[in-house]
Formats: sequence, structure tokens, C-alpha cells
Amino acid sequence: LKALQAEHMLPHLRAGAPSVALSKGLGAVKGLFDRDAPEHWRRAAIKGQPANLNKHGFGGGQTSIDDFLPPKGDAGPDKNLQSPSQ
Repeated sequence: LKALQAEHMLPHLRAGAPSVALSKGLGAVKGLFDRDAPEHWRRAAIKGQPANLNKHGFGGGQTSIDDFLPPKGDAGPDKNLQSPSQ
């Protein structure tokens, strides 16, 4: 990890570009995993599963926002909010 940081991240950190350093560091880690990770870590190794298990990306998007909204017609107080007197 130290060599990876020195090679891919440190030059960008010294140049004052931390976001580029992080991006390059993560790319290098991904490259190591792509090259050296055990086969059972790979999605393609899961029999019967599509290679792209999460088509929506890291952000999710698989659960409807409606599942998080209060039921319609429920105009009562939010039970999760505390009143100032508490």
C-alpha cells in the first residue's frame, strides 16, 4: 500500500490536488484487485447471476422514494422529531 501511495498519490498531493490523488489511488487499488483478487471475489464467479448485479451504481436507486415517505393522509406530528421542551 505504501508503494501504491508513493507512486500514484503522493505526486498529486504534493501538487495540491487531493481529489486527483484519491482518484488515482483508488484506480490503482482497483487495478490490483482486478489483477490479483481471488476468483471467488469476482461477480462473474457467481453462477446464475448477471455480471452487473447493481445496474444503478453505488447510489442505489432500487428502492422507490415512496417507501420512505409517510403514508398519505397522515398529517399528524412527526414522531421522530423532539419538541423543544424535551
